[in-house]
Amino acid sequence: MQSSNTIQSIICRSPFFLLSILILFSCNNLDKPVFKKIKDVHIVGISEEGINFSAVAVHHNPNPVSGTIDESIIHVMVNEIHIGTIDQQLDIDVLAYENFEYDFEFTLNHKEFMKGKDILDKLYSVIYTKKLMVDFTGDTKCKFVNIPFSIPIRHQEIIELNI
Repeated sequence: MQSSNTIQSIICRSPFFLLSILILFSCNNLDKPVFKKIKDVHIVGISEEGINFSAVAVHHNPNPVSGTIDESIIHVMVNEIHIGTIDQQLDIDVLAYENFEYDFEFTLNHKEFMKGKDILDKLYSVIYTKKLMVDFTGDTKCKFVNIPFSIPIRHQEIIELNI
């Protein structure tokens, strides 16, 4: 009987204990954040290495708790040619029930793009259509109340070239 009274005493006198229990049980129902889109893909410059692009990845947090983005790994393909992997270590706060986004950059290396047997076909395709088909695949890693999530990224974008 004594131990029952002690437990009741601890529960009733400690609002922090009650809050901790409430948070612990409510966090089991967290929804996985969602990838929404890649936006604002545009050319930022041309260097010796190739054409430099910038873009923004947009996600949504459907949860009532805040979290952080830890890492983003995005593989970039242009016209079905893998041109690189972007691996960013991030520390971005994510608000409850909000969209969250981060910038990233990549370079279309002309040497990588021109590798292989179909060089003339690749050049003709880009010059004739004045378009690049860019595929983004990867994952964004984030945490909400110390629960890790991996958000898959799958997006295709057609970039118009003004040449």
